Amino acid sequence: MLAGQSVVMYNDKNDKETYTTTMKVSKNEELSITIQPNGGFLLTK
Repeated sequence: MLAGQSVVMYNDKNDKETYTTTMKVSKNEELSITIQPNGGFLLTK
């Protein structure tokens, strides 16, 4: 569904500060994401 496409990720740093980054989804539709304790993330297309 998202293979080969770019997505924007909203995530938390170690100090709980929010940041955004653009990531490209691999052809096998896998992403590597680190989630902080009591944190979260959001992906948008």
